[in-house]
Amino acid sequence: MTAYSAPRSAPGCTLLFLEDCAVLFSAPRQELHHFNLMAGLIWCLLEDGLEPPAMADRLAADAGLAPETAAAYVAEALAGWAERGLVVEAGLGGEALESAAPVPEAPAGAPMPDDALPAEILEDALSATIPNHALSATMPNHALSATMPNHALSATMTCRLLDTVSELRFVVPAHAALAETALHHLRSAEPPDCVVDIVPLDGAVSVFRDGQRVETVPSDAVLPAIIHGVWLGSLQHASILAEFHAGVVAGRASGAGAVLMPASPGSGKSTLTAALAQAGYVCFSDEVAPLDEDGLCVRPFPLPLCVKTTGADVLRPLFPGLDALPVTRRAGDGKYVTYMPPPPASLPDPAERRPVSAVVFPRYVPGAVTTQERLPPGEALRLLLAHCQFVPFGLTLASVRRLIDWIACLPAWSLTFSRLEEAVGVVGAILDDASGAIAAADPARRADRRPAG
Repeated sequence: MTAYSAPRSAPGCTLLFLEDCAVLFSAPRQELHHFNLMAGLIWCLLEDGLEPPAMADRLAADAGLAPETAAAYVAEALAGWAERGLVVEAGLGGEALESAAPVPEAPAGAPMPDDALPAEILEDALSATIPNHALSATMPNHALSATMPNHALSATMTCRLLDTVSELRFVVPAHAALAETALHHLRSAEPPDCVVDIVPLDGAVSVFRDGQRVETVPSDAVLPAIIHGVWLGSLQHASILAEFHAGVVAGRASGAGAVLMPASPGSGKSTLTAALAQAGYVCFSDEVAPLDEDGLCVRPFPLPLCVKTTGADVLRPLFPGLDALPVTRRAGDGKYVTYMPPPPASLPDPAERRPVSAVVFPRYVPGAVTTQERLPPGEALRLLLAHCQFVPFGLTLASVRRLIDWIACLPAWSLTFSRLEEAVGVVGAILDDASGAIAAADPARRADRRPAG
C-alpha cells in the first residue's frame, strides 16, 4: 500500500465561496485563483487534514462519483496546486504530486456533475499578479534639473482629477492649445498639489511630474502623454481600493447608482459611454473606474472621451463638433484618436461618489443581434478582475472578502451589440431598473460559506 504524507495548503491561502464557484486567495503571492465547486470541495477536504486516499473516499461519497474517478480528480487537483505553490508536502515523502493520471470514465448511470469535468478542476489565475505596486515605482526616476533645458514657459493650466490638482506647464504654445481642447472641463482654480511639465527635448517631447520623467513621445503624440501624466498622478494619490479598466455612467437622479462597463480595447466601450452621456446619463469615465475604500463606491474620473477612427462615424450624428477636434496619434499602439470632452451636462461633481448598481460587460460585434445574458457572480468576478489595472496597497483577506461580497450582490450582464442605439437602451434600462438590486440581494449570500456536506 502506498504511503502518503498529508498535503496541506501553503501559508496565507484562504478559500472563499460564491454561490456558483470558489476563489482561492494567496496573500503572500497576491494571487486570486478561480475554482469550480468541485475543486472547492477538494480544497475543503485538504483543509480538513485528510490524506489523499481519504479525500478520494469522501469525494466519491459526497459527489456521487466512482472511486477511481474521485481518486483521479484528487490527484489532478493536488498536483496542479503543488505546481503553483498553493499546496506543500503533497505526495510521498513531502514531494509534490506528479501530474495526474488520465481520469477514467464513470460507470454508466453514475452521476457526474458538469462542473466535475477534469479539464475544469483547475482554472487559471484571475490575475496572475495583482498590480499592487505604487505607480511611481514604474516611472524612470530622472531628475528634472538634470534633463530639462531652462526654457521659458509659454502657458499654464490647472486641472483637478480625483483629489489631485495638477498644474500643467507648457513651453510650446501649440501643446497648451492641444491640452485646452481636451482638458478644459477639468480646469480648477484650486492651488496645485503637483506640477506636470511638457518639455521639447532632443527632437521629442518629455512629460515630467514633480521632477520625474513620466514618458518621452514623438511630437505628434504629445496629447495622449499629457493626459497620461495627469491620470497617473491622480490615481497615485487617491484613497482607492482598486481601479478597473471600465466605462462608468450613473443615473440622472442625485444619488442614483452607477453601472460599470469593463471591457478590452476595441469592444466599443468608449463609444457606448459617449452615447450614454449624450442620452442624459452622468459620465464618470469611459476608461477608468476607481473604487473607493469606504463602501466600494465608484468615483468620477472624467477624462476626455477617447474616440477611435472606428467609432467616429457612428458618433458624428450625436456630436456634430467631433470633426472640429484635433486627431492625434498614440505612441503606444500607433492608433489615431480624437479626445473629446464629455457633454457639459453629463459631468459629475468632482467629489461625488455613487454606489455601483450593476456591471455590464459590453462587446461590439459587427452585424450581431443585440443580446444580453445574466451572469452568475463567479463569472462576473472573474471577468471583472481580468480588467483590474491597479491596486495601490495590495490585497488583503479583508479587502478580498469585501470584493466578493460586493460582486455577489450586483446584477451582472454580458452585452453583445452592433447597433449603438440598442445598446444604449439596454444599458439604460439595466441602470434604471437596478437601483434597488443591492438592497434586495440575499444577505445570506456570503463569501465565507462552505458547501454543505
